[in-house]
Amino acid sequence: LSRTASTQKLLKDAVFKLEKYAEATEGTAAGYTVYPNAEDAQKTSGDDGKLTFAGLSDGKYRITEVTPPPGYYNGAIVIYFKIENGIVTYTNEAGTTITGQEYVTYTPQSVENGTVAEFVVGNTPGAELPATGGSGTLIYTITGIFLITLAGTLLVARKRKANR
Repeated sequence: LSRTASTQKLLKDAVFKLEKYAEATEGTAAGYTVYPNAEDAQKTSGDDGKLTFAGLSDGKYRITEVTPPPGYYNGAIVIYFKIENGIVTYTNEAGTTITGQEYVTYTPQSVENGTVAEFVVGNTPGAELPATGGSGTLIYTITGIFLITLAGTLLVARKRKANR
């Protein structure tokens, strides 16, 4: 799993969580649970920006962005996919196969003991915030002080004229 900005530069330190769908059984409800276990379900992309989940068995999965790299938005990225006979297809949340998914490409690979899922996921860098307290506000501050002083002077002059 890799994250790329609009420049297609691979980014490191993005944290994602892998979950597998489990059907309802007696005493448990259907839903996604961490896969394969709590320790290995969450991974951070390396220096090359890639994160790979290997040995995936057939089933429905989702990958959720947990923590974006520094300077990037958490775009609440959720990727749904299923594996059937070692072939990965994208799905929506309901499990229906979809074609094409914005910002996501899949490179199929297979290994002896399961499927390797490797993704490229896009993200948007955070917006640069405007500088505050700069010289752009200086002219407004000076003008405001001048107007307050002018109003005070006119008030005092008017009171003196009324008292004569």
